[in-house]
Amino acid sequence: MPGSRVFVEGGPGIGKTTTALAAACEVVADSQPSAHSRALFVAFSRSAVAQVANSLAIHDETTNDRIEIATLDGLALRIISGFGRYQGLGSQRPKIQSGASKKISGIDRSRYQYNQLVPLASSVLKRSPTLLALIKSRWCIVVCDEFQDINNVQLEFIELLCGDRLLLLGDRNQHIYGWRGVDIRQFDRTKSCCDVVIDLGEGSYRDPSVEFPRLASTFRRGNHIGHQVAELMNSGRLHIEQVSDDIVEKVACKIAVYESSISRVAIFARHIDTVNTLAERLSKYGTMYEVAGTSEVYAEALEAMLTLCSLGLGLKTIKDAGLAFASVCASLHRGDQVPEVCRELTTVGYPDSVAAKCYLNVKEALATKSQPGGRLGDVVQLVTGFWPSLRRGVGDAQWDRAAREFRRCAESISDEAYTEASINTLEMAVEASRNRYLLDSQLGTISPITLLTYNQSKGREFDIVVHVHKSDDYWGGRSAREESLRLLGVAISRTRQKLVVVTPPTPNDIVRPFIV
Repeated sequence: MPGSRVFVEGGPGIGKTTTALAAACEVVADSQPSAHSRALFVAFSRSAVAQVANSLAIHDETTNDRIEIATLDGLALRIISGFGRYQGLGSQRPKIQSGASKKISGIDRSRYQYNQLVPLASSVLKRSPTLLALIKSRWCIVVCDEFQDINNVQLEFIELLCGDRLLLLGDRNQHIYGWRGVDIRQFDRTKSCCDVVIDLGEGSYRDPSVEFPRLASTFRRGNHIGHQVAELMNSGRLHIEQVSDDIVEKVACKIAVYESSISRVAIFARHIDTVNTLAERLSKYGTMYEVAGTSEVYAEALEAMLTLCSLGLGLKTIKDAGLAFASVCASLHRGDQVPEVCRELTTVGYPDSVAAKCYLNVKEALATKSQPGGRLGDVVQLVTGFWPSLRRGVGDAQWDRAAREFRRCAESISDEAYTEASINTLEMAVEASRNRYLLDSQLGTISPITLLTYNQSKGREFDIVVHVHKSDDYWGGRSAREESLRLLGVAISRTRQKLVVVTPPTPNDIVRPFIV
């Protein structure tokens, strides 16, 4: 119906996103083909965007090129890039500072921070009624996924974008980002103002038996789950391992390695430090794994390769190279603290380190390529093979993947001379890919095992899910209990076939219902 606002609510795995995508395709198909007969899907997370993109692949291809999918930050950057220059924001393509770079170098005032993008894009739109009208007319329907975790700044941006039709998808019971400033009361207010509210219920296409969604629901409400736990254990779909705290990660990894021979496996942990420990353990086993949310690694690897290309021409210094590679390392390790192994890569205080010698050697090798006859393609081959020389022992798979993207960016100009002009051209292509990794890309896993925190569970599903718990896991105080129960409930509902819980004999009270 013209001018309608529809709110679709439903439990995990019920098909909210798929249903909304089908509706959007139908709206687009019924409209007259034009520049404005498009649908827009937005969400705040890359995983939610990836889920929409994967679903789109199975729909009618006649409308696929008229369905636009973006994170809110990615869309905001498009608006700033396209129209910010008319609002005094400069003509240069905006650059984003990653979280890893901020940890290594501090805030870079010449680059945008993630939390600046949406407010700035909203400001650009509000300053120009003409531009705002054009933006509103571009999409015949705007769909927002995971609405329960949208904050008020993001909601204002969505309101500016939508024209006649707005479709909101959400589940109050999956609200897990209160710590990010999201007020669940906004969810209720917006729902009450919509023209139509559709409740899809609590079924699940992810787990047709609905056993795991029911377990998640009972757990979330804080009710006794003993009977459900017993039934799932008897059927072999739930396995609980009680082990001492010092071998929790070891046992979890051994289970994951065994199960990953025939299934996709995820290991969830409360804190990023535990994820890092799991990663180190799997590396010792020689097992391939992927840490969720590491698109930033690819972005920083591209930046490091570009920095090396500039190093050979004297456009960047060895210090610049050190900071770039330290950022790659920091993005691999995650967490708030920067490991000493990353600081060593900066060479500050480590003048005789392996890294310092490698930077000097590659600078000399690149300098020879800058002589007459030197090709950019030869430089690209040299810099894309640089990471192993640093002897980090981690990140090889991520570096190789980023290297393929870097070579793709340089493909059309590989025969050009190695000059400042060719590097500037390459930089534009690389920066576009880098921004995509930072804001919109949720790469499909390249490994059978995925490591992630419970807060990264949204928009994902796995055959086998392993929950890791430690005695010192912090789940917040009494006031945070309700959100913690929802968070674990969401993680339980990611399971398609089997759930494994690895816990010490005396875990946090939040987890205790599994072993009582």
